[in-house]
Amino acid sequence: MTHYSRLFHGTLIVVLLGLLPSACRSVVGNRLEPAQVARVRGTLARSYIPERQIKIMWVRSHMGGGLGLMGGVINRSVDRGRRNAAEEMVLPLQAQSQDVNYQWMFWHSLEPTLRQVPWLKLIGLEGKPEAVEAPSYEELVQHSLVRMGTGVFLSVDSSTLVVKTGFEFFEQGGSGRAAAATIVYYRSEKVGQVEDEKAIGLWSADRAARYRMALAEGVAENVKMIGLALFCMGGMNCPFGRPHHLRFRVNEGSGDLGAQVGVVDADGTIVEEGPYRLIFRGVNGIFYSLPRGAIESQSGHGPPPAPVLVPAALPVAPVPPPTLPPAPGS
Repeated sequence: MTHYSRLFHGTLIVVLLGLLPSACRSVVGNRLEPAQVARVRGTLARSYIPERQIKIMWVRSHMGGGLGLMGGVINRSVDRGRRNAAEEMVLPLQAQSQDVNYQWMFWHSLEPTLRQVPWLKLIGLEGKPEAVEAPSYEELVQHSLVRMGTGVFLSVDSSTLVVKTGFEFFEQGGSGRAAAATIVYYRSEKVGQVEDEKAIGLWSADRAARYRMALAEGVAENVKMIGLALFCMGGMNCPFGRPHHLRFRVNEGSGDLGAQVGVVDADGTIVEEGPYRLIFRGVNGIFYSLPRGAIESQSGHGPPPAPVLVPAALPVAPVPPPTLPPAPGS
C-alpha cells in the first residue's frame, strides 16, 4: 500500500470507534488453521453498528508532526474544525433520509448469509446499535464468537458512499485474543463529477433517492463479501493466487497539503466481476467491491476499467415495519 493508503486506512479505523481493537494492536492472520476450524462447535455472531445516520469521513491532521506539544495543539484544532464542517455539511442528506434504517437492513441480510457458512455452526446473530465491546471470558467459555463492526460513510469529498465492516473470530475457550480477522469494503460509483456541498445536493435530491440506491447496493455487497471472507477464513473456496495487480481508489478526497487519500496498490485475485463492478481479494485477505471507474490501473486477467455510468433506476431502500403497541391487557 502507498503512504496515503495507509493514512486513509488508519483514519477510517479511528472513525469506526475502535473497530477491531485487538487486530489493530497486533498481527492477526486472516485464516484459521484446520485444527482450529475443526474445534468449532458453535459460533455466536455479534454485529455492532453504532451510527444510524450517514456521516462524512474526515482525515485527521498530521500538520503538527515534529512540533511536540504545539504540534499536538495544532492537530487537535484542525481535527475539530474538520469534524464540525463534516457534521454540518451532511445535515441536508440526513434530513432527507431519516426514515432509512441501515442497521435493520444490514442485520436482516446478514443472518441468512452467516448460516450458509458451514464451519461457523451459527448459534445466532445479535445486532448491537452501539460501539464495539470486548468479548467476555464467560461467553467464550460457552461458544466461539464472530465480532463485527460496520460503518457507513460518505467519502472525504462526499462524492462516494463507503460501507466497511471489520470482523474478528474468537475461539471458544481461547485467550480472548482474536484468532483471525479481516476487513471488507464497498465503494459506490461517484454520485457525479462534483464534491462537498454540490455532492450532498445530488445525494439529497428526490428524497435521497441516489443515496438509498447506493446504500441498498452497499449493504448487499458488504454482506456478500462477509460470507466470502468467512469461507476463506475457514479455508474453504478461497482464491489464493495473485494473478492481478490493481491500483484503485477506495475513497475520494484530499488530506493534508492536498494529498489524495484512499489510494490502494495491491496484488490479489478478482473473485467476481461484472460489466461495471468487481470484487477483489488482496493477498492480505481484505475484500473490496469496486466500480470499474475507481480502478486507475490494472494488470493481469480482466477487462480494462469501464467509463463511469450514472444508474438510471432509483429504487428506495427498504425500511423496517412499524412496531405495534401491545394488545390491551397483555
